[in-house]
Amino acid sequence: MTYVLHLVEGAIFAGIETHVLSLTPALAALGFNVSVASFADGELARRLRGVRVPCDVFPRRHKVDTAPVNAVMDMLRTKAEGQPLVVHSHGYLADVYGQMIARRAHAKHVATRHGHTEPFSGIAGLKMSVYNRADRWALTGADAVIAVSEPLRDGLVEWGVPEKRIHLIPNGLPPSTADDAARRAFRESVTREQNATIVAFVGRFMPVKAPLRFLETARILLEDERRQGPLGDGPLHFVLAGDGPMLDECREAARQSGDAERLHFLGFRSDVDAVIGGSDYLVMSSDSEGMPQVLVAAMRDRTVPVCTAVGGIPLILKGFDDCLTQPAAEDLASKLRNLLLNAPAADKIRDGLLARFNDHYTAGAMAQATAEVYREILT
Repeated sequence: MTYVLHLVEGAIFAGIETHVLSLTPALAALGFNVSVASFADGELARRLRGVRVPCDVFPRRHKVDTAPVNAVMDMLRTKAEGQPLVVHSHGYLADVYGQMIARRAHAKHVATRHGHTEPFSGIAGLKMSVYNRADRWALTGADAVIAVSEPLRDGLVEWGVPEKRIHLIPNGLPPSTADDAARRAFRESVTREQNATIVAFVGRFMPVKAPLRFLETARILLEDERRQGPLGDGPLHFVLAGDGPMLDECREAARQSGDAERLHFLGFRSDVDAVIGGSDYLVMSSDSEGMPQVLVAAMRDRTVPVCTAVGGIPLILKGFDDCLTQPAAEDLASKLRNLLLNAPAADKIRDGLLARFNDHYTAGAMAQATAEVYREILT
């Protein structure tokens, strides 16, 4: 049996953590001895325990703390002795640790590239450039690198990662954890209006996700509703699920807009499947994306997405032009307005994207492709 150790920072719960939570149980079902090493005892560690994936926590004191490397090595001597070993890292910090651990343990190193790093200026920008250089060292030395989208694959080639080591494997998700009752309960927590249309933003409140653009999109459509009446079966409500550094700024913008009763800030939600599945539309207002998990969840749950055409999104939504826009609030509002006024078109999108999810974006398909990478580098 092959022992596969996944390394992840684990301090927040976002796209990388969702990926690890989806992939590791599916790999275990294929017969791999899977465990996770997290550098924070956060939401990911809690959820992994819930799906019976072993997760050991190795706290770090600072960004360059190498104590977790030594602690992981001690753990591997006990748990992985006598087994072929693959170290699979997720995120720049984990990539560097993964390269160090794999070399010391004479193991194979696989790294998954989940997204582009967000641009920063000043001291933060200098720090990020250092982290990028370290990540580049780790990725160019890895035995295999998985990219979750074509733009990320192209970026790896530009970084000098040999093309023969790069594998394109899109994100996949298991079935929703939310049943009909959970979705109904979520909707009722937002509004008791039976015919309301709920439009969701789900993600980190940070510049690259452009949550203020989502709020401006909401403002445009609510103004349309005041002038013209309902744009669908009933009144519009906009929900924002997540946390992050821009949350207070967005709350203040919503307060000043005069639309606060239609703008619902949900905070971090552990039941995000109920939020996505209980919403009618998902708006992704981002300036940059790798291969967003929330979009895949919307496809799975028949929630119509309206997204900026950035990163890996256009490939996922190829052929669904009614769901793609330029990164501007006016364009997002226009696309969403058209779908609100054309229910048959929206239903066709729901059916088409669900079929695409089942064909390409399940957790099982992702695990099978990842297992092939492991087998390739071990033989």
